[in-house]
Amino acid sequence: MKIALDAMGGDFAPQAAVDGAVLAAQQLAGKAQIVLIGQEEAIRPLLEQHGEAAATLEVAPATQIIAMGEHPAKAYQQKQDSSIAVGYRMLHEGKVEAFCSAGNTGAMLVGAMFSVKPVPGVMRPAIANFVPKLHGGLGYVEVYRRAGLLGTRTILGHGIWLSAAERRVLAASESVIAHCPTANLFLQAVVGD
Repeated sequence: MKIALDAMGGDFAPQAAVDGAVLAAQQLAGKAQIVLIGQEEAIRPLLEQHGEAAATLEVAPATQIIAMGEHPAKAYQQKQDSSIAVGYRMLHEGKVEAFCSAGNTGAMLVGAMFSVKPVPGVMRPAIANFVPKLHGGLGYVEVYRRAGLLGTRTILGHGIWLSAAERRVLAASESVIAHCPTANLFLQAVVGD
């Protein structure tokens, strides 16, 4: 599997993205190829710091960055050489099987709508979070499971408040959670076993 990562998005980019990509490449050796997307002049020196550990990583050039404060739709349309737009183009063209970014979430949603297209019956994407209730209720993982939305093509963003039971449901459905560990640690928002 070939996985593209926006090296220019998220907290502490590109350093955190490069460090994470090197770690992922080591842990997924023989199972996945990691492609970093972004400004080569910023990425290559960071890869060189990792030496041989970074040898299997590829770099796909992108000259522009969509900043966190930019309007998602305008930025995505106007910055077609941004790391997010290039990543979605690679995904759409079949050059990679997965694309992820810790960058501008709105731009990621816009990119998904324009390139990957929504699941049939889904009018527009949504970002959901756990909403506590006084007397129980369903968590989002159970809602997604009942609606038949979990599976190998499902990537849930920022899944940091999941119970052990919810993580088992996701594992059984072969769904994936994508998050930025550095940002989550910085915010002290991680919950895990």
